[in-house]
Amino acid sequence: METTTQEASTQELDVAPNKGLLRDETIALRRLFGYCDNDTSPSPSIPDFLGIKLRKTGLRDVRFLSVDIDALQYKEQVIHQAHIGVSLLDTRILQTSIIGSSNARPETQMIESHHFVVGSPKFSRRKSNRFLFGPFEAMSLADLGARLEAMTLHHNIILVGHGMDRELNILEQLDIDLHPRYIIDTVKAAQYPLQLFYRYSLERLLTEFNIPFCHLHTAGNDAHFILRALLMITVRDAELQLDATLLPKAGCQH
Repeated sequence: METTTQEASTQELDVAPNKGLLRDETIALRRLFGYCDNDTSPSPSIPDFLGIKLRKTGLRDVRFLSVDIDALQYKEQVIHQAHIGVSLLDTRILQTSIIGSSNARPETQMIESHHFVVGSPKFSRRKSNRFLFGPFEAMSLADLGARLEAMTLHHNIILVGHGMDRELNILEQLDIDLHPRYIIDTVKAAQYPLQLFYRYSLERLLTEFNIPFCHLHTAGNDAHFILRALLMITVRDAELQLDATLLPKAGCQH
């Protein structure tokens, strides 16, 4: 897809002095994945406790939950119909792969992805047949809230999105609170690892990391690819920490 006029304008408005700015989101990733969790950079917005460390790894015991919402329709200023994409990545699943457990899942099954539709049967068919990771699920708004509650109950939730303010506003309108321990916007998390001074669209971020994709702007697909991008942001940042000349700038102490 081509960059839209709005995206191009956003890129032009961001100024060079912000290039490669180390955001709290990146510092949080270092602590969550354990490759630089003693980072002393100031980050008052990050909770002191993100989750216990999992055995034999530096991973924190958290569940990443990405959300993407599109095709909104309003009736009397209330959201009437919507497509909601949700993907989950539990660090306990990553742990089993790292330690070589016999219960480890194949890499292609580590991210659990859903495409939920609240609306009429006709509305449900809109974009739903483009969901790449299984059948879509049509449900009421009340049932959606119950499903999301089941996904988040008894977990340290790290909420993830690309351009997260919009999704947070919509979730508030839907009266859905996922009770995240922390929120990561991949737009901001990518800035330091990729040395960016403007905002990458999700498409451009996936292209940068050579992640195969198709059918973006379908909620369930976007939510899935956001988590793939998050993992590659983490990999790129971890690679930077291997260069000792970057450690003072990054704030890592090894």
